[in-house]
Amino acid sequence: MVVSGKKKITKSVIVFAIVCSCLLVILTGCGVNPVTHKPYFQFISDPEENILGEMAKQYVEKEFKNDIFNNKEIEEYVAYVGQKLVNISHHPKLQYTFKILNSETLNAFAIPGKQIYLTTGLLSKLEKESQLAVVLGHEVAHIVLRHPVKMIEENIIAEGYPYLMGYLIRKLSHIKNIPNLSYITTQITDSIISGGFPTEYEQQADILTLDYVVKSGYHPYGMIELMEILQRESRGIPASMKNYLKAHPYVSKDIRSVKNNIDKRYKKELDNAILVNDSIEFQRIIRAYFHNNINNMKFEK
Repeated sequence: MVVSGKKKITKSVIVFAIVCSCLLVILTGCGVNPVTHKPYFQFISDPEENILGEMAKQYVEKEFKNDIFNNKEIEEYVAYVGQKLVNISHHPKLQYTFKILNSETLNAFAIPGKQIYLTTGLLSKLEKESQLAVVLGHEVAHIVLRHPVKMIEENIIAEGYPYLMGYLIRKLSHIKNIPNLSYITTQITDSIISGGFPTEYEQQADILTLDYVVKSGYHPYGMIELMEILQRESRGIPASMKNYLKAHPYVSKDIRSVKNNIDKRYKKELDNAILVNDSIEFQRIIRAYFHNNINNMKFEK
């Protein structure tokens, strides 16, 4: 009898798993990872991601005390460079937003809702437009690869089939009815801000970053120069500010190996193309502003 009972429990679990899996296929979409070329299921649609994005945005701006950097010319210029990268990405029709946070931490991150933030601390350290293109291209790549949303989806899966079943059933009514979704979203957002993405995700984004940078007309050596800046800065800042730098792939990588990879992978483009390294606009809008105002800026720590 006991053995028979165990069999019944096992069967019920299997049936339950099959039902959940069927619901998963029926109620969700699928896509193909542009780096691995492997298909994946997605639980969260683009309109639903925008709802999560609003939750994430409120959390980010609360964490940074709503201190959004207010300089229209710089904001528009950053968005202009960012949009150039979006236009040649795998998903050029998505609506991205680019915002600047007034903070001395060196950080840039992508959150649900196709939102990209970078700090004045990082922006003030950049020396050329191609370096800014690498920073923004990396975050665009995370969004194209759905990394912010996938982390939320993975968290839901980690809760087990019962939670996933509840998610899918409630999804039929409205995503806002899903329990703990706001908590999960803010926790994932906090993790992205403080520690970046898992290594696998960072490596995938790195591959797309260089492709996007070169396709949009920028010199890929901007990545090498950015690595040099971040590695230099990582040696001179307090430990409390090193979370992003520690997690970010540019800090720990060997510059020579990255250069060799660039020279090999983009040999044709480097030999034949006219690639932009810097621009008058970057020097006039970004470098001049921070050179003239850095000592008078009040940062949020």
